[in-house]
Amino acid sequence: MSRIRFAPIAAALLMTAGPAAAQPPEPVMPSASPETCVEVDEVNGWSVTGDRVIELRVGANRLYRVELGASAEVAALGSRARIKLVGNSLGDLCRTSGAVVADGRRLTVVSITRVDADDGRQAAPR
Repeated sequence: MSRIRFAPIAAALLMTAGPAAAQPPEPVMPSASPETCVEVDEVNGWSVTGDRVIELRVGANRLYRVELGASAEVAALGSRARIKLVGNSLGDLCRTSGAVVADGRRLTVVSITRVDADDGRQAAPR
């Protein structure tokens, strides 16, 4: 008689565990590539290459192109602009943190891209 009492319980357990076990696992999404950042203390020079673009020289042979928001045009970036790089809490300038200040105006960073110093082409991801 005890076999008959436990049969409904076992059937109920199999019914609840069955559909969950039959579902395929969730696909693993590739992680987003890490954001390109520049250590402010390692920048040893810069140049203005457009109305909204500056290039930062970092270390001996690294070059980063920094595209700034529309407010850079208002600031009239030029070779005589006084530029200050303000790092985040880790001392990095990133698209999402840190800032570029030109002649007292805080400018939005739209993107930071590492480029080959030799010819200005975008560097291969590392």
